[in-house]
Amino acid sequence: MQTKLPYGLSDFRRVREENYYYIDKTNFIAKIENDADFLFSCVHEDLANHLLSQC
Repeated sequence: MQTKLPYGLSDFRRVREENYYYIDKTNFIAKIENDADFLFSCVHEDLANHLLSQC
């Protein structure tokens, strides 16, 4: 099965279940928070809600 690019796709469940290309950059969060003088993040509302509901 060929890995697809999730262009324009905001449903994270579909990205994982339907074999879309995904890079997990979770390990970079601590580095960004510790090293950045200015932090700007642009996260789609659905993903933000999903992440916040996991807390």
